[in-house]
Amino acid sequence: MGQGVPQDTKQAISWFEKAAKLKNDKAMAKLANLYLRGELLKQDYQKAYQWFKQAAQLGNSAAMQSLSYLYQHGLGIAKDLEQASYWQQKVAQLNNIQ
Repeated sequence: MGQGVPQDTKQAISWFEKAAKLKNDKAMAKLANLYLRGELLKQDYQKAYQWFKQAAQLGNSAAMQSLSYLYQHGLGIAKDLEQASYWQQKVAQLNNIQ
């Protein structure tokens, strides 16, 4: 974003990737969103799916919601309404706990 330093999207992506590889679920979800939307990175639904799935498995509710969306619409993976429902239920469970 260029706050306090010159804006450098390549450097930002590099740091997101490093953090994601260290199991930072927020970095995983950010990378997934960049791939999903084709922002700063070439749109790639399979990579978006992979990062969302890892973040969801670590308990990231936003990633769970997005993973459900990918399953519902068959983006990057085969359409699977049961999996879409599963991840929606996980989000609901988290929201009830918090």
